[in-house]
Amino acid sequence: LIVDDSKVNLGVAKGLLEEYSINADVAESGMEALKKVGRKHYDLIFMDHMMPEMDGVETLDRIRNMGEEFKTLPVVLLTANAVSGIKEQMIDRGFDDYLSKPIDVEQLQKILKRYLM
Repeated sequence: LIVDDSKVNLGVAKGLLEEYSINADVAESGMEALKKVGRKHYDLIFMDHMMPEMDGVETLDRIRNMGEEFKTLPVVLLTANAVSGIKEQMIDRGFDDYLSKPIDVEQLQKILKRYLM
């Protein structure tokens, strides 16, 4: 599942995942992501950090509180935030990994290997 409030970013991420034969679902908000996660099992979620209404951190907190199976669901933060220390800060907040935007294909590949293979 890819969660991002930007249709352009969703399209780019979805296209990159298709290169790995992954047909990802998309959600344009934290609320939409919660609904989808409640209805379908996902092996991995890419979550935008800054979204209106409910940001990625709050969405992650709500997913983690949906039940035991969601506590270990890998969620990777997607962010254009290049502030020093943000990766460590977000992992401390409960994200499993971090991927900066624009998405680096080598980093994406490492994440896919780490969580899906």
